[in-house]
Amino acid sequence: MIVADKYQTGFDQPLLHTMYVDKKLSGVKAVQTLSRLNRMHPGKEDTFILDFANDRQTILDSFQPYYEVTSVTEETDVNHLYDLKLRLDEFQVYWTQEIEAFAKVYFDPKTKLNNSKQQKYLYTFTDPAVDRFKAIAEEGKQDEFKKGLRSWTNLYAFLSQIIPFIDSESEKFYAYAKLLQTRLPKRELSESLHLDDEVALEFGKLKCSVFGNNGAVNSVTSWYK
Repeated sequence: MIVADKYQTGFDQPLLHTMYVDKKLSGVKAVQTLSRLNRMHPGKEDTFILDFANDRQTILDSFQPYYEVTSVTEETDVNHLYDLKLRLDEFQVYWTQEIEAFAKVYFDPKTKLNNSKQQKYLYTFTDPAVDRFKAIAEEGKQDEFKKGLRSWTNLYAFLSQIIPFIDSESEKFYAYAKLLQTRLPKRELSESLHLDDEVALEFGKLKCSVFGNNGAVNSVTSWYK
């Protein structure tokens, strides 16, 4: 869709994913316009904005009054993509031969990616990496790898839309990494919540209903401390 001010008048389309901006935006207009992408929809994992008219600081200042924390990443450097990949390689979670084997199946025109049987077959190429990830014992390293993998895939997805990549290895790794991300174990909620002695249950209420012989219902409420 090519629009002038449509996205500033309550337009709501959850499928909206990509926006190209070629006009000056600031203040509430910037927030209203760019936030049209923030609608959830099944299968929609991210959004993309390519801005030809506004500078980074203007957009940051526009959002600042409406959020407790506002962040905009620094200007993108394609070399960062390769530096990040080198750091991920050092973890030795995935092996090149596994990525190559995965790519031969994934990029085969005969492979039906919506076929559950073939999807499970693709999972087998990431199984060894998942096992190696689980074996990482050093504290904080699992989170570091997951964060780095997510950053790499997001950066590649962004750059591939504005830069014509001729590096087939990056495309293979991107497809593999996207699947691997979904298979890495998530932290248990109990690991992220730490309740100290200052949090305790002081009062509680138990309420139950008792059916008598005559069909009447008697409610019994008990308070305890």
